[in-house]
Amino acid sequence: MHDLNLPTPFVRFRFRSLAVLAALAFVLALPSAQAQQSLIIANNNGSDTPNFDAISATGQIFSYSTHPTYSDFGPVIGITFASDGSIYFANNDHGTVYQLVGHTLNNTDFIGAQDPAGIAFNSTGTLFTADQFSRNILQYNPTGGTTTFATGFDSVYSLAFGSSGNLYVTDFTGDKVYSITPGGVVSTFATGFNGPAGLAFDSNGNLFVANSSGNTVSEVTPGGVVSTFATGLSDPTGLVLDAQNNIFVSNLGNSTISKITSGGSASVLVTGIKATAITITPVPEPSLAAGIGGLLALGIVLWRRRASAKKVSA
Repeated sequence: MHDLNLPTPFVRFRFRSLAVLAALAFVLALPSAQAQQSLIIANNNGSDTPNFDAISATGQIFSYSTHPTYSDFGPVIGITFASDGSIYFANNDHGTVYQLVGHTLNNTDFIGAQDPAGIAFNSTGTLFTADQFSRNILQYNPTGGTTTFATGFDSVYSLAFGSSGNLYVTDFTGDKVYSITPGGVVSTFATGFNGPAGLAFDSNGNLFVANSSGNTVSEVTPGGVVSTFATGLSDPTGLVLDAQNNIFVSNLGNSTISKITSGGSASVLVTGIKATAITITPVPEPSLAAGIGGLLALGIVLWRRRASAKKVSA
């Protein structure tokens, strides 16, 4: 078999064409790759009727979902996304957890929880809630009802899973954060908080805790060392991080949402929002165009290496 010796102008044309296609695919991928996450909040505004609003990275507020049933819901404390993109939230007054798909409201049959607060999914999709009445952590059974996962707390508020699979819970009156293994073994992870409420992990495994009574946010290293990360807040309750490790906090004291950069600089993102619960949309998946661009770029690299090898052998 003989190699096909193409004219130099054709080779340059083919290379330039591949480069143009790769650049075009990269440009098409930019809107998806740079898509901003949005905050989703339960906005009570001082009433017992929560509306679910979306807040963009620039502070624009959009109505996310309204429903007639919300009129007697009372405060929503826990809210999170499931892997299928639906929202789950805990209704403290009704003693249950609901699934929200667009404007469709589904009861999860979370029997056994009387005052559910924080909720969280583990890596396998099992739902857990902090039940403030029993002061226990409950695990939802897909076939219906709940089982007690962990006990022995002074009080329970918010939940967050760490990368190791352990579940972390804030003890509001005990000023502690507990760690619970997948087997249900409870231990004290860190102390020295002041009314700890919302909590969340950054991409480095550091835990951030909103101190509702202290008007601060604490940072906790993976080893359990606690330090003050941000101050000047007003009854911070809900807390969530985006993909860039920016922290967003709902301040019940002055009805604002604060943004705290990874360097600890705090600013007000929006005002007039009394959010009792806050979460964030999942990180967007890479687009098809991004994949095509990567493949084209790889093809160009391999083609140039092959061309260089032929020149050397010649």
